[in-house]
Amino acid sequence: MLTPTPTVFAPVSLSRSQAERLETMMKQQVQDAVLARTAQLSKDNNLDSEWRFVSSLGQLKTFKLRGTDSFCSTSSWATTLNRSNRATACNVNDRISTGSHTWAMRSRSSVRSRHRRLSFSRRTVGATVGRRDPLDPRPPLRSFRTFGRVQGHYRDIVDVHYASNSVDFVQQQKLLSPVVIDGAVLHTIRATKDSYLGIKWIAENSFAGKRDVCFVEMVGYTTNTQGQEIGFVAMASVDVPECPELTGSMKLTRVRMKRTMLVVPSADTPKGTSEVFVMGASETNESSIIAHAQYRFNMAVLNDISLVIDSQNIAKQTLALHKNWVPDESRPSCSICSRKFHFMYRR
Repeated sequence: MLTPTPTVFAPVSLSRSQAERLETMMKQQVQDAVLARTAQLSKDNNLDSEWRFVSSLGQLKTFKLRGTDSFCSTSSWATTLNRSNRATACNVNDRISTGSHTWAMRSRSSVRSRHRRLSFSRRTVGATVGRRDPLDPRPPLRSFRTFGRVQGHYRDIVDVHYASNSVDFVQQQKLLSPVVIDGAVLHTIRATKDSYLGIKWIAENSFAGKRDVCFVEMVGYTTNTQGQEIGFVAMASVDVPECPELTGSMKLTRVRMKRTMLVVPSADTPKGTSEVFVMGASETNESSIIAHAQYRFNMAVLNDISLVIDSQNIAKQTLALHKNWVPDESRPSCSICSRKFHFMYRR
C-alpha cells in the first residue's frame, strides 16, 4: 500500500528558463513523431528492416527496435533539472542538438569509478543503430512504434488523457489502466481548456513488478504536414529532487522512458474512428516475454479507449432522483444489450 502522495513529495519549483526548456523539448518530441508518421505513411506503413514485428490487436500493430528511433532528434529522452551523477539523465541546461546532427554527452559513472569519465554518442535523424558501449552502465534502450485505427473521436481520445490535478489524474489513469496504483500532479506549468504542460508521477504494478515514472507531460493539438489538426499526448522522464526514487521505502523501480501519441481523425469516418501513432523508447532490462506482454497490454488499452471515453462521460452524469427511476416491472432487462437484471447483474 502506497503512502498518500501529498506526504511523499514536496512541491516542485521550476524557474522560467527551466519551464521553457522543458516545453521546447516536448514540442520537438511531438514534431519528431509528426515527421516519423509522415515518413512511415509515405512507405505504406512499411518499416525498415531493423524494426521487428511484436504483435497485433484489433487494427493495431506494434514494432520494436533495439536502440534509438532514427526520427528521435533531441539529445536526450530523460532530462534532469539539477546536475546529477546518474548516467541516464542529462542536464536541462546542457546543449540539445536537433536535426540530423550527432550529439555527444559526458557523464560520471558511479558503477565503474567516481573519477573516470565516460563518453558516448548517438546519431539522430537518419542514423543507424550501432553497438552499445560495454562501459555504458545504463540499461539497454528499446524503441517501439504502435499504430492503427481505434474507435473514438480524436478530441475525445485526447480529452481522456487530460488531467490538471492529482484527483483527476489518478481517476483517469485507473480508468485507462488497471495496473495503476497511485499518481500525482507535481507541478503544472500551463493548463488551458485544450492543452496541458506539467510534471507528474505515476506508480503501477506491472508485469515487471512495482515501478514508477516521474515525467513531464504535454497534451494538446497541433497540425500535421498537410495542415490537418491532430491531437497529441507526449511524456518524457524527468529527474527532479522533489520526486526521489522510492526503491527502498516503497520498493518501486524507477523507469525512464518517453512516449508520444498522435491522434488523427480517420479520413473515411472522422466522427467515429481515429488513427493513432505511438512512438516511444525506454531503458529496461526486462526479458523479451515481459516486454512483449507490456506492448500487448498497451495495445489493449488503446483498443478499448472508446470504453474509457464512455466511462468518463457516464461518470460526469448525475444520478437521477429515485422517484424518477424506471420501475422494475416496466424494464426487466437492459434495452441496449437485452441482459436480464438479477443478483449478479445489477440494474
